[in-house]
Amino acid sequence: MCDSPPTTIPSVLKINKQCPPDQEINILLLGQTGVGKSTFINSLANYLVNDNFDEAIHDEMQVIIPTSFYFTDPETFEEKLINISDKKNSKEINENGQSCTQQCRSFVFPFGQRNLRLIDTPGMGDTRGSQQDNENLFEILTYISYYEHLNGICIFLKPNEERLTIIFRLIIKQILHYLEPSVSKNITFILTNARSTFYTPGSSKKLLQVLINEYHDKYHLEIPLSKDNTFLLDNETLRYSGLCKAGIQINNEQIQIYKKSWDYTIKEYERLITYLCQCPLHAVANTLSINSAEQLIKQLSRPIAETIRLIQQNIQLANEHKQKPSKKKTNATHKLPQYIANIGQIIRPNLVCISKCSVCECSWNHHMNITYEYQTNLTYVNMNDNASSKNDDHVLIQNIQGYIDNLQKEQEMIKDIYMELLKFLHVNAIHPCNNDIVAYLRLFILEEHIKRNAGISNDEIIDNLTKTMTQYEHDIDILKKNLAKQDSADAKDVLTAEKVFLQVGNLYRLPINGQQFRDQIDILKFVEAQGVKAREKHIKLPQKAATSRIMHISNDVTSSRR
Repeated sequence: MCDSPPTTIPSVLKINKQCPPDQEINILLLGQTGVGKSTFINSLANYLVNDNFDEAIHDEMQVIIPTSFYFTDPETFEEKLINISDKKNSKEINENGQSCTQQCRSFVFPFGQRNLRLIDTPGMGDTRGSQQDNENLFEILTYISYYEHLNGICIFLKPNEERLTIIFRLIIKQILHYLEPSVSKNITFILTNARSTFYTPGSSKKLLQVLINEYHDKYHLEIPLSKDNTFLLDNETLRYSGLCKAGIQINNEQIQIYKKSWDYTIKEYERLITYLCQCPLHAVANTLSINSAEQLIKQLSRPIAETIRLIQQNIQLANEHKQKPSKKKTNATHKLPQYIANIGQIIRPNLVCISKCSVCECSWNHHMNITYEYQTNLTYVNMNDNASSKNDDHVLIQNIQGYIDNLQKEQEMIKDIYMELLKFLHVNAIHPCNNDIVAYLRLFILEEHIKRNAGISNDEIIDNLTKTMTQYEHDIDILKKNLAKQDSADAKDVLTAEKVFLQVGNLYRLPINGQQFRDQIDILKFVEAQGVKAREKHIKLPQKAATSRIMHISNDVTSSRR
């Protein structure tokens, strides 16, 4: 009898694609630019593979995010740029030698039978000002809304952080405003560069406690701050590994310092991951109501503008048909030609200029990002009045006019609902009122002019779209002015987040145009979800990581849950 072939052990450790979402460990990383979030991710990869300092130095370096730093020769004081990257992602380092995180992205590590997802985010406290901070915050909240839960939120600080008040306001106050307050149980504080303060929290701990106490007194919300959820990390060993790979020698005294850093920090990583795995899951989808409402309203801009144009096109068709009654009565006489929307996916988003230039040299903010294809097909609507035994021209014209009236009523309903939604945005959202719908209408008017120049008769469409755009501009301007007034009645009569979704539901239920609203929003959500997936990087680790000391945490925590 032949022996069975030996089991082949894979050379790399991959994520578990069969892992249920509720078993995945999702950790959100927040902090200023340059505080050490990317270094944290790179270091975790190396701690997952190697158990001790000597092993790590002689092993292949795990580089997830490329970075670089300058090393000063102690003899000559000459600076040398040291790149820590692999061939695939070396281009991600910017000209200042730092890894660029301009938008959220996820790094998913194999972790026993589970997956460990680190969500890297743009730095808060951006040097470009509060406008960019708001952009970053909206990006973060939008991105995490595609995940079912968070296990933890890691707030990165330096031990002696002088700008802690600003960081506290930007991160903690904003996050707790847009997430449900119970997420405070999932907050951890990561103090980087801990060697500089002899592995103590430094002055940041005291100032942070003061701010947390003030926050509690004002909002009556408890944010834990203790040794249990505070972690001191020093990932300078990563730099030493980079120096070794570059062939740079340093003295034994420095090597011992790096070794101590490794020994201390790997224990902190073990403690951190154990803590996060044991935190209660925070359900993101149930708590991002304000931000989800904001996302939905912003998604509506193009669908509303497309629907307004479609309504105007169909009104023109109906008027033309009404004015040309057929002398010969046939079934076709009572068929009203109308356009219906056909929504399709496109491979890549298109950037379309919405300015007035003939040759595009406009700024990026004069462009709209077109993420789906919108086409129209001609169909026919039966105008035959079954209740009338005599379907003469008069009855037909009445029926067509009734249909036109219904189209105009739907356009008015759309406008009324949209203005209520904009009011919600201005009062509650990170980004207040915007003129996206006006920009889309301007683009569509430009397209209609091109059609007219090609010989298509569409003066009525152009005139009505122009009037509609002007009316929207006027009403948005009035709304902003009214909301800016103190004790404004408009500011008091604002939809709740729950009613935002109800109002959007009313758009979906419009008898003539409701379905195309739903179709456009559905494809926008699909495109955005695909975009989130595209920003996920699945990490492969050497097989020996399966038995590392940090990887064992997965088994221990899983066992304790059963």
